[in-house]
Amino acid sequence: MIYLFDQLESITDEYLEKIIRVLPLERRKKVRAFKFSIDQIQSAIGYMLLLYGLRLEYGIFEELAFSYGKNGKPYLKNYPNIYFNISHCKVGVVCAISDNEVGIDIEKVEAFDLELGKYCCSPEELDRILSSNSPEAEFYSLWTKKESFLKLTGEGLNTDLKGLFNQMEEVPHFLSGGTFSSHQIKEDVFQPHKAYMISICTWETDK
Repeated sequence: MIYLFDQLESITDEYLEKIIRVLPLERRKKVRAFKFSIDQIQSAIGYMLLLYGLRLEYGIFEELAFSYGKNGKPYLKNYPNIYFNISHCKVGVVCAISDNEVGIDIEKVEAFDLELGKYCCSPEELDRILSSNSPEAEFYSLWTKKESFLKLTGEGLNTDLKGLFNQMEEVPHFLSGGTFSSHQIKEDVFQPHKAYMISICTWETDK
């Protein structure tokens, strides 16, 4: 299930303080460690979305304890078979909760940056972007799909981004006996000034 909050501008300093006060002590410290209020908002909302989803889907009301994988990807210490991933951008926060490994990414759709495109896209991908009627949408479609895949695997952005789609067409080296899938959500119909792209990748193991 995907949980999304895209009204970050509605969170005032006063309301943020109310949210922070109800967070567990460890999370409260983590949120307050951020210098800027937007980072505090994103961190607090991400946790609240996770908490809400776990209560709704699994009836989990206890304070959450986290552990971290080899590459720093967090997981629920007391519920290792429940997977989650959180992402945020300038205009929204999104949380995915699943019974299978999952990675999710949200990005605000902005003007296409050619230098960034050269850094993370193959020549074929770059040609497709530049020839598109909407280069920015084409780029963020690729970017969020790549980043959600890396968040699924936990490998991080040190991976070769240009050749990543070749990797995505193959079974990741540490995953076996399952099915990889990827989906996207684009929102810009009613509020073009805050358009965003969401990509989610999952790895469903054979039962």
